[in-house]
Amino acid sequence: MKKLKQVLISAGILLFLLLIYTFNWKEVIGNLQQIGYWIIPILPIGLSWFFMHSLGWKFILKALGEDVPVSILFKIKLIGESINMLVPSANIGGETARAVALKPYIHISKGAPSVLIDKTIDFLTKVIYISFGLLLAVIWLDIPKSMLFTCIVIIFTLLFLGGFVMFLQIKGFFNTILKVSRFIPLLHKYIIKNRDKLEKFDDSLKTVYTHGLTNIATAAFCHFSCKLLGVVEIMAILFVLKTNVTFIDSLFISSLSRMSQSIFFMLPGQWGVAEGTQIFAATTLGFSASIGLSLGIIRRFRRLLYSGVGLLMTFTLEKTKKNVPMAVQENQHSF
Repeated sequence: MKKLKQVLISAGILLFLLLIYTFNWKEVIGNLQQIGYWIIPILPIGLSWFFMHSLGWKFILKALGEDVPVSILFKIKLIGESINMLVPSANIGGETARAVALKPYIHISKGAPSVLIDKTIDFLTKVIYISFGLLLAVIWLDIPKSMLFTCIVIIFTLLFLGGFVMFLQIKGFFNTILKVSRFIPLLHKYIIKNRDKLEKFDDSLKTVYTHGLTNIATAAFCHFSCKLLGVVEIMAILFVLKTNVTFIDSLFISSLSRMSQSIFFMLPGQWGVAEGTQIFAATTLGFSASIGLSLGIIRRFRRLLYSGVGLLMTFTLEKTKKNVPMAVQENQHSF
C-alpha cells in the first residue's frame, strides 16, 4: 500500500507538471499575476464551505443527541481533508481520522456512524449536484452529445452506489456483514467477538434514519450549499481573469470537476486529473486552455494551503482535548 501511495502521488504530480510544461506557461504565469491580491478575498470562499460541511455534520450529531461545537468539527474536518490529500484511500483515511479525532468529545459508537452518514449525504448530494449542473448545461450551453451520454452513465452508476450504501445503513450493517463473514472464518470470529460494538453502531445509524429525517434534510442542504460555493469560487477567479463567464459556465466546470473527483478517488488530491478536467471544461466552453490551467492551479493552491492549515490544526486540537472533562474521555474506552 505504501508503494501504491508513492506511485499514485508521483504519477499525479508528474501529470500536473506535464500540463504546465505542455501549455503556454508564460500565459499561465501572466494569469496568476493578474490574480495578485484578489487571492485574499477569493480564499475565504473555499474556507466557507468547510464551515458549511461542519454545520451539516453538527445536525447529524444532533440527531444522535450530541452537541459538539462547530468550531471543533471545523478543525476536525480540515484535518480529515489534509489527510485525504495525502492518502490513496477513497477518502477513507480522512474520514477515519475524523471519527478518531471526535472520540474525546462523544462516544465512538455515535461518532463513527455520524461520519459515515455525513459522508453518504455528501456523496449523494454531490451526484444530485452534478446532475443538476449538467442538466442546466444541456439546456443553456452547446455541449457535445457524446460527452453527455458518458456523463449520464457515470451519474447513474454513482447514484446506484450511493443509494446502495444508504440502504445498507438503514437496514443495518451487522446482519449483512455476519452473513458474508460465514465464508471467511477469521472475519466471522472477529464479527462475533465484536457483536455488541457493531450492534451499537447499527443502532446509531437507525436512530438518525428513523428519528432524524429533518436533521438529514438540513445536513443535505448544507452539503449542497458547499458545492454552490464552489461555483462562486470559480466565477470569482474567472471574473478576475477577465473572461465573460456566466453562472452556468461555472456550474458546468464545477460539475465536471466534482465528477472527476468521484471517478479518480484513489488518486490522492487528484493531482493532475483535477487540473486536466478544468482545462477540458474550459476549452469545451470556448475559453483558452491556459485559462483552464490557471483556474486549476489557483484552486490547487487553495487546497494545499488549507491542507497545511489542517495539519497545523492537529496540534491545536490536542490542546483542546486537554480541556475536555476526564469523565468524557474515560468513557470512550468503555466501547
